[in-house]
Amino acid sequence: MWANRYTATAIAMAVCLILSGVLLVFCFSAQAEPIDDVIAAFERGDFTNAIDSLRPLLDRRDPSAMAMMGRMYETGSGVPKDDSKAAEWYLKSLQVPENKRFHPEPIETLVAQLYRDARGVPQSYAEAASWYRKAAERGFAPAQDGLASLYIKGHGVIQDFVLAYMWLNLAAASTGDESVIGRRDALAALMSPDQVAEAQKMTREWKPVR
Repeated sequence: MWANRYTATAIAMAVCLILSGVLLVFCFSAQAEPIDDVIAAFERGDFTNAIDSLRPLLDRRDPSAMAMMGRMYETGSGVPKDDSKAAEWYLKSLQVPENKRFHPEPIETLVAQLYRDARGVPQSYAEAASWYRKAAERGFAPAQDGLASLYIKGHGVIQDFVLAYMWLNLAAASTGDESVIGRRDALAALMSPDQVAEAQKMTREWKPVR
């Protein structure tokens, strides 16, 4: 089974929102920020105040606020569940110029899942691969896991067990997630020793994009 699973990622100065069993990580500066009021209201289940607090941030095109609005639509938290609107807000958050307070990798991964599963957007494995790759190349383990699953199946990319093993190996190394390790080892059983050796070499030589 090649299901994607999120694992807890230890990131300094992070605010973690657990929504529908999926770990969504937003990283902010150490100083208090307006988004903190939104997060506090959300964690209390006070979605009305969360949305009210989001509005001025959305007017300022705050990418974290846009991403959070997208997540609320995706999960139906305080608003009607609407994958199309979720995709719209996620993509808006990723169009904002570089912001040191906002780490896009979790949102890129969620966008990839929407394209993969045809939720709110037309199904496109090629788009899913593209969004997974953006986050995977910067070292985000859930995206590496997701990209590996596409290489295993040949969805949106040319089937390549060596690359799939490399991405799973990288994800396993950074998280220690037993399910990722299990999928990597199951894949290895389908590969030749030379292929596994090549994938391990690629893992050692891989460096994240900055």
